[in-house]
Amino acid sequence: MLSAAAELLHEKGMYPAVAHSAYYCCYQLVKHIWLCSMNRTEAALRSGISSSKTGSHKYLTVQVILYIESLGESGCKEHAREVGRKIAMLKRLRTDADYYNAEFNAPKSSQSISLSSDIVSILRKY
Repeated sequence: MLSAAAELLHEKGMYPAVAHSAYYCCYQLVKHIWLCSMNRTEAALRSGISSSKTGSHKYLTVQVILYIESLGESGCKEHAREVGRKIAMLKRLRTDADYYNAEFNAPKSSQSISLSSDIVSILRKY
């Protein structure tokens, strides 16, 4: 749903909102992997976040990336590396759009959608 929302917002020229939707589309899928594929709980997530020195999004993303890498199947390490790199880029775009008074234009909006699409296509495998 958030992926479709990002596309619609882009078409309507509401560019800063695109990065937000595109990022959270990926974040929700990361959380789904944590809960379903990794069979972890919300309580385990809260505990891990509270004992880590990073924020909740960083903690969860890193844990899922480590999980993907640990599977040891063909392409897992590359997928983990690509998700890590691209989600960091997408988060930077979302942070710029959500918190800073800088221009967030059509090219940045398109880049957000592209990154999100790439990330989702990998994460759906896990």
